Amino acid sequence: MSSREDNCVFITNNFEARWGREEEYQLRIKEVTLLENAGQQQANSITLKLPVENLTGELIERLEGLCKTHKGTQQLRMVLLDYTNRTNLSFPSKSKKVKVDNDCVPAVKELGVEGVVG
Repeated sequence: MSSREDNCVFITNNFEARWGREEEYQLRIKEVTLLENAGQQQANSITLKLPVENLTGELIERLEGLCKTHKGTQQLRMVLLDYTNRTNLSFPSKSKKVKVDNDCVPAVKELGVEGVVG
């Protein structure tokens, strides 16, 4: 990995008592990841919030295309929102998995869909 001053990193660490000296603590770094990759590694899923009045054949086709373009291993969930009746229906996709990364999230926003990374 090259060294650059403008890289941002995500650090996973523990703060624990020193061995043999319980009154002293130390910070132990477990992992350092480039911030641009951390979201993908930390995310388990993405939930798309879809108002039922916005569902069209075109939007469904575009969502299908998004799933193909960003195919991965993370869970895709959807929540259908019915504002008129004040209800919603949540469900995970059994057949589609996505790669939640720096390209996927903006692509979801371009569709006019709210995406929540979890």
